[in-house]
Amino acid sequence: MIKSFKSKKLKQFNSGDTSKVAQAHKKKIEIILNALDTATSINDLDLPGLDLHSYAEYTPTRWSLKVSANYRIFFEWDGANVRNVDYDDPH
Repeated sequence: MIKSFKSKKLKQFNSGDTSKVAQAHKKKIEIILNALDTATSINDLDLPGLDLHSYAEYTPTRWSLKVSANYRIFFEWDGANVRNVDYDDPH
């Protein structure tokens, strides 16, 4: 379950206001947020095309899911919940 957002855009998106994200990203973001909200283990997020990736150099470990070639949704997994969900272009 998603407990917190770092990205104001994603928080608004999750509340129904999709105007702040690129049109091309909306469907994928919807899929990812739904997956994040229903996941009961990190393995539930290892879905085709989302390229689940961990960044162990961060404490706590950050994870990412692919939205597009450049954009990712980043988050922290605490074993049961998702926190600090962010939307960024790390490139």
